[in-house]
Amino acid sequence: MQLHVVGGFLGSGKSTAIATACKSLAARKLTAGVITNDQGKYLVDTAFYDMLKIPAVQVTGGCFCCNYDDLNSKLDRLVHTVQPDVVFAEAVGSCADVVATVIKPLHELEKTIGSKATYSVFADTRLCSDWLDGRETPFSEPVMYLYSKQIEEAGLLVLNKRNLVSPEKARLTMEAARSRFPGKSIRLQNSLDLLQVDAWLDELSNQARQGIAPASLQIDYNRYAASLTAIGWLDSRLQISMTSYTDLRQLMVDWVAGLNRELHNHSIGVGHIKIMLKCGHTESRVSLTAGDTAGWRAQIPDMHGKELNLLLNARAETDPALLRELVIRSLEAAVNGKGQVQEKDTEAFTLPYPKPKRRVP
Repeated sequence: MQLHVVGGFLGSGKSTAIATACKSLAARKLTAGVITNDQGKYLVDTAFYDMLKIPAVQVTGGCFCCNYDDLNSKLDRLVHTVQPDVVFAEAVGSCADVVATVIKPLHELEKTIGSKATYSVFADTRLCSDWLDGRETPFSEPVMYLYSKQIEEAGLLVLNKRNLVSPEKARLTMEAARSRFPGKSIRLQNSLDLLQVDAWLDELSNQARQGIAPASLQIDYNRYAASLTAIGWLDSRLQISMTSYTDLRQLMVDWVAGLNRELHNHSIGVGHIKIMLKCGHTESRVSLTAGDTAGWRAQIPDMHGKELNLLLNARAETDPALLRELVIRSLEAAVNGKGQVQEKDTEAFTLPYPKPKRRVP
């Protein structure tokens, strides 16, 4: 069995890449499983993998680093119940220092899992380009410290979403990344493209056979903690009940567009906003990240009815109470008095000081 840990900042496209990889592996008659991870309890990504019939378990309430024992337990459960050929462990987008606290401890399990764990870090090519060139980004310096450390410790850096920039900008970003990190393995990727994801899988397999862990990261934990507290986290289960038969797709478009405007007007840097929606037998995931303008619209399916259930994960650089206020206000504006919005479960919080269970220098 191969174990691939996948890290990278919020909104970098990790889940999409893993889902495409699982589809590719299934076509080869190989079984893949996923371990999802988040600081909250209600994970859109887990529901997304369930929708795609991909076996998934989750580590919640903290990162892999701080819940290392739970990671081992969930890995063991997945191995015994699914007997996968490949497991992807998707680290939460706020996690850094993964090599010392996860990868190296996992290498001690080589006899159990059959190979060394690999570690690749995803970065949105658009954000990475701005950061590498010293241009303004949607996030403050404390948050970008976390971002820089994630990229620094990557065993394999994947400049993802190359399809959202021009070929010239993709090439220049690759050149800038190679100049900044000489000797690091770096690839450009569109994670919706099966051939490109297959090439990523091939490189991961090669890394697993070589079994060489990247060097442990030199990181200031006080600065790391400051980056975490700068990000607001919101998880919510919502139900929309309309008084009459309604075009629910248009309602969703109005809501996400309105929320995007609110976030822009408040100069809030968005890590990601993920929404799992369900209307009758229709299910779909909608994702909004920093820099997105209209791409999310194509993710919303045609829906008509009187009831819509939503699972929301929102991560943005702002106070979590304000984030919740903007989400609810924009949703109520979209409903426009023609129905009712109910919060079934909501958690709005910032993250505590990181305390890894283990750290191998």
